[in-house]
Amino acid sequence: MNELLIESLDQDGQAPGNVAERLPSALRRTAELYYADLEELHYLTVPYFSEVKDEHLRFHPKRAEDSQFSRSLERLSEVNGELPINQYYRNQGNAFVQELLKPAIPATVRRYLNQIRPIFNTAIRELRVRMENPLSDLIIPKDSD
Repeated sequence: MNELLIESLDQDGQAPGNVAERLPSALRRTAELYYADLEELHYLTVPYFSEVKDEHLRFHPKRAEDSQFSRSLERLSEVNGELPINQYYRNQGNAFVQELLKPAIPATVRRYLNQIRPIFNTAIRELRVRMENPLSDLIIPKDSD
């Protein structure tokens, strides 16, 4: 707390509150967390997808050796990028399905979703992230055969 006050002093040595613009970037996040109310704190501390994946692998270590699991994660990252886990939404899940359908058949798309969906469930159940699984109950078009 004292370091935040000292670092937020203006050129006259005054500290009219903790002004984030005057803080070094390394301390801005600290100030956000320190001054956040409970709702903001929950939002600011949500783990990124890769962090949740690591936690998921702690529960299911054999998945790390599964090449289809790795391919699925790579494709999701290519389509949607690395975001805080609660920043993935159903529309991104649908976009992911559409991208997968370009080179793949619906059965392959289902397999990819089945590889990734449990990671979101880990965030919801184990890490208590308040969100819905963006990959749940997505509609995958049937084969045209």
